[in-house]
Amino acid sequence: MNMKNTKRMRTFFLGALVLSISAWIGGRQYYLKLNEKEQEKIIEIQEAATEQFEDSVESANIQNKKAFVIREEDGYLNVYFGEEDALYMYTGIAYQGLPEELKKEISNGKTFDTLEDLYRFLESYSS
Repeated sequence: MNMKNTKRMRTFFLGALVLSISAWIGGRQYYLKLNEKEQEKIIEIQEAATEQFEDSVESANIQNKKAFVIREEDGYLNVYFGEEDALYMYTGIAYQGLPEELKKEISNGKTFDTLEDLYRFLESYSS
């Protein structure tokens, strides 16, 4: 090969490399923008679900003064919500380590009117 052809080949491959890298970067940026939009949609859905749950909690607080009930199950405290006694959360707090007075309250179903009161109680007994 002569020198001109070698130079053309190098220029061609260098140009192809630059175009390939540019296409890859452009595709990556497009993907990241799509991913960002999907994350925004997920956040909006989660916020709407949280708002809906908070509304139902508020409604339950107004309609039923036993909005949240703590009960012992399998040696741990669980929180139930509303009139249907739907499981709201597993706390991971062991029943055995609690004071006797509190155990009596829990055996009767310790109730909380608000989510704030419930979390305050759980924070004081969680490790």
